[in-house]
Amino acid sequence: MPSISLIQFLPLRVVQRIVDYVAGSDGILFGGVANNTEEQRALLIPLLWVCSNFRAVVYARFSRSYGLQISGSTDSVRGMRSSWPVCLRQLDCPTQHLARELFIFTDVWSICSGRALDILSLAPYNGCVFPMACQLKLYFNPPPPLQLRGGHSLDSDYVQTNIIAFVQRIRLMMPVLREIGVSINHYSFDPSRSNDWWFDSLVTRLYQIVGRIAYESPSMATRMTLLPDLVHNLAHIDYYAIMDGGNEQILDLVCQNSPTLQSLVITLRGISDLSGLIQSVDGSYVSYPCLHTLKAKQWMNPGISHRLAFPGALPFPALRYLSIGYDYPFDDDSMFRGSAATLEYLEMKLSSATAAMLCKYGVFTPSSHPRLQCVKIAQMSDLFANQISSAAECMRFILSIAPGASVREINSRSASPEFQPALSLLDGYACIQVLSLPGLRVSLWDAIALLKSLPLLLDLLTLPPCLEPLPVDASADNLPLYTLNRYSPISSRLRCWQLGPHSSIASLETVNCVLLLALICPSFEQASPPTSDRARFVAAMADLAATDRFQPHYPQLQRLLRDTWLRCN
Repeated sequence: MPSISLIQFLPLRVVQRIVDYVAGSDGILFGGVANNTEEQRALLIPLLWVCSNFRAVVYARFSRSYGLQISGSTDSVRGMRSSWPVCLRQLDCPTQHLARELFIFTDVWSICSGRALDILSLAPYNGCVFPMACQLKLYFNPPPPLQLRGGHSLDSDYVQTNIIAFVQRIRLMMPVLREIGVSINHYSFDPSRSNDWWFDSLVTRLYQIVGRIAYESPSMATRMTLLPDLVHNLAHIDYYAIMDGGNEQILDLVCQNSPTLQSLVITLRGISDLSGLIQSVDGSYVSYPCLHTLKAKQWMNPGISHRLAFPGALPFPALRYLSIGYDYPFDDDSMFRGSAATLEYLEMKLSSATAAMLCKYGVFTPSSHPRLQCVKIAQMSDLFANQISSAAECMRFILSIAPGASVREINSRSASPEFQPALSLLDGYACIQVLSLPGLRVSLWDAIALLKSLPLLLDLLTLPPCLEPLPVDASADNLPLYTLNRYSPISSRLRCWQLGPHSSIASLETVNCVLLLALICPSFEQASPPTSDRARFVAAMADLAATDRFQPHYPQLQRLLRDTWLRCN
C-alpha cells in the first residue's frame, strides 16, 4: 500500500479522479455544475487530512459561501452558513477554509464610525482569515449622509480613516481576493447627491485592491459616471441590473473604459438595444482591443423590431469567450468581426434571423475559427419556420459551426418528432459532449445508436424513452439477454440521462429502457427524472431490478440504482 508521503506527489488531475471515484460520481450535470448529495460529500471528509492537494480538490468541490452580518447597533457579528450541509457544519477543522465567497451585510454607520472594524476585532473573528475566498459581496443600506446616528455628524477625516482601516482589514481577511461586488439600497441612495463622499471613498479604496468591482443597481452606475478617478482604466466590469432603467449609464461607463477592458459581464433587465456597446452617443464606433471575455444577458427578450448594422465597426478584435444569452441583436456580424483567429468559446441562441445573418456574412467556414474548441447552441426557436425549413438542414447548419470544436453542446427546447431522423447526421461528430433535446422522445434503440456515434457524450436530455418498435428477433421476456448479446459495451463516458416531464416517466417501459442501457453502458450512473416524479421513478426502477428478469444482472445495476437514489433524495 503506498505511503502518505508518496500520495502527496500525485498530480492534481489524478487526485481529482480519486476524489470523483470516492464520491461515486464526477458531479457532471447539465450546465457543467457539480452538485453532490450530502451522502457523497460525507465520503469526502476524511480526504481533507491526506495532504494539501486532496484538501484543495475537496474544498473546490464544496465551493460554499460564508456570510457575516455586522451590526453596529448591537455591537455583534454573526456568521451565517445555515445553507451548508450538516457534514460540513459539524467539521472539527476551521470551516473558513471552505468558503469561496464571502458576503458581508452591514450598514454605512458601522463602517464610517469604525464600529465594523472594532466588531471584527472581537472573538471569534479577530485575526480570522478566509484563505480560499476570492469573491466578496458587500450589502448595505445608507442613511442620510453625515447625519449617521441621532443627528450627530462625523468628522470627514475620521470617517476617511475608518474606511481605509475597514478596507485594509478586508484585504487581510481575504488574501486571494480577486473580485468585489457592491450592492446598495437604491431607494435610500441619491446618485446626484454630491456630499455622498463616503461612497466615493469606499468604492475607490475597494477598487484599488483588485481592479475589478461588480455593480448591482442602476443608481450605482449613475454614480460611477460622476467619479472620473474611478471609472477610467477599468479592466473588468460585471453589471447585474436589479431594476428597470439605468442601462444608458452603464453602457456609457463601459464605453469610457473600452481601451482597457479585459472582461465584460453585463445583464440588463429592461428591453434595451445593446448597440450602445458598439456605437457611442456621438455616433463614433467603439473598439475594445483588450477585451477577451464578453457575456451579455437580458432578463427579457430585447424584442428589437429594427436590427441595426455597423458596417465599419471592429468592436471586439481579441475575443476569446463570447456568450450571448438572448437572440442576436444586430443585423450584421458586428460581434464576430475580427475575432475569428482568437475565439475559443461560443455560446448563443440560434433563431432563423441569426442563422440567416451567419450565412449571409459567411461567419463560420470550415477553416475560419482554428481555436474554437467549445460551441454551445441553444433555443433554436423558429428555425423550422423560415430560412431553415427542415430538421436535417437545421442539424447540418448547427454542425457547420466550427466543425473542429472538441466540445459541443446542442440544446433545443423546440425539438419536435420531425427532428428524430436528423439525429443520424450526428454520426461522425464525436466532439459532442452534451445533447439536450427536451421535446424529443426516442426509443432505446435510437439512444443506443446515438451513443455509438457519439463516444464522448456525457449528458443526454430527452423525453422518457420507449421500447417500441422492438427488433424482430427480440421479445419482451428476453430483453436483458438480447441486449447483452446483441450490443457490446457502447460508451465509457455517458454519466447522466435526464428525462423530461411526460406521463410515461415512471412507466414499466421507461424504467426498462433505463436498466437495459445500464447493462451495456458501464459508465451510466444516473437517470434524472423531474423533481415531482422522482419518488415514483426510483421505486419503479428498484422494483423492476429485483424481478427474475433482471436479478442475474443486479451487480451491473447497483451503481445506477445507488446514484439515482442519492440524486433523487
